[in-house]
Amino acid sequence: MPATPPLRSVPDVENKLRLLYCIAALEQVSEEQLWPFVASLDLMDYLTMRLFLHDLLNSGVLAMGQHALRGMISLSTKGREVLDMFSNRIMYSDRQRITKAAASYRTELKKRRQVQAVYESAQADEYRVLLSLYDSEIPTLLIRMTTADRAYAANSLRAFEKSLSPILLYLYHLAAEPEHTGRPDAPPPEITTYSPREHTLITRMTTGSVRFEITLLLSDVESAMNLQRVLADPQLQKEAAERLFSLLCVKGP
Repeated sequence: MPATPPLRSVPDVENKLRLLYCIAALEQVSEEQLWPFVASLDLMDYLTMRLFLHDLLNSGVLAMGQHALRGMISLSTKGREVLDMFSNRIMYSDRQRITKAAASYRTELKKRRQVQAVYESAQADEYRVLLSLYDSEIPTLLIRMTTADRAYAANSLRAFEKSLSPILLYLYHLAAEPEHTGRPDAPPPEITTYSPREHTLITRMTTGSVRFEITLLLSDVESAMNLQRVLADPQLQKEAAERLFSLLCVKGP
């Protein structure tokens, strides 16, 4: 009988780099989503993955998402720097396998999310689109965009899915800004509470010929109220509207 070569002993450092490489290839993933991917490539066992994953989180190489992205793991700036410097310590064949498998696995994960970008009925000489993301029965993000420019509306339909991550990160960053007092005449926040950790805020903003109505899922009322106070600042609201306009209507992510 032909001898079966023994499995190569993979050093801990290389296994951690493999895990970083997996997460970088998947872009953003939960621990529950990561394990089937790691297992399918036979990279390490579950307990080893969990141990290394928590070590990487504690060291700041990985970042944990907040609000509606709670539980989602991605590389931090430090993590990207580490991978840039040391990815060559991962066997080339492993890097190839991870990159190839990640493309189809990302597609599978996206199918589980409900992302939609459609035209809605509008008045004459107006275009209205509904851009939505559902990760559960509650909307994570809804954007109703109204414009007189047909090109802006068409661009938003094409750009929405790729712009989702930067839009969410930007809005959640605003919600975490130091508390703002806002204007005394600012309207009260439009908050709907579904559970202790699920609250949606509706906010509106305009730039040029484009109007946005945004419904965003947040994990606590305080963040929702703070976001409303931040956007009551005319300058910050203008910057936010221009950011959305850039991502959806003109440049994309």
